Amino acid sequence: MRSNWWKVLYRHPTNVFFAGVLWGALFVAIGLYETRYVTHGLLVLGHVPSWIGLACVLFFAIVFVAGIVFLLTARFFAAFCYLATGCMRYVPLYALEWLKGDRFTFTSGPHSEIADIYVRRQSEFTSQADLGPRLVALNNQCNLPYDCQCWIALDPGHTSGVEQDIGGWHRPRASLVASDNWAEPFAIIDVKRLDADTYSVLSCYGAWNSWGNPL
Repeated sequence: MRSNWWKVLYRHPTNVFFAGVLWGALFVAIGLYETRYVTHGLLVLGHVPSWIGLACVLFFAIVFVAGIVFLLTARFFAAFCYLATGCMRYVPLYALEWLKGDRFTFTSGPHSEIADIYVRRQSEFTSQADLGPRLVALNNQCNLPYDCQCWIALDPGHTSGVEQDIGGWHRPRASLVASDNWAEPFAIIDVKRLDADTYSVLSCYGAWNSWGNPL
């Protein structure tokens, strides 16, 4: 049975695309079942059994290696099919995180909640404009993972350099949030501009990504 399946993929390399889609769909289906009780999509992949993640990555790795073999043997069309499928290895992982609303990988939700808080309390923030650049702690009102926090950065004089930190998860650069210690709450940050003088800031202890790998 196994040899027949391999022959189908070997003789008709376009079928590897369908095999990749089916394998990815199986991973997502199992992942959704295993994370059915996970709320806010917090660190979804940490709740998925390691064996299914390993099996998914291993399948695409084998396909990618097979693509290299085909390339070396001048079977260019087969190589293209296999290499393209092998490059899809992270698609099921991101798909699962997206379906579960993982708020670490996809930060638009937390930033939107911070923006709502800012709109409701805007008069409070603007009345303190003469205090200079500062951070206002919102604790975890934007529903991030347990070791992450939400902030509003106020920089009316544009002196803190927080503009250079606008973007996805990264090590901080601006003096307002800079930290050289992984144990500090600003080990990594994700920053979005709210208006000309105000920024939405997400911060976490430890420079890791949603798969537990260091940034």
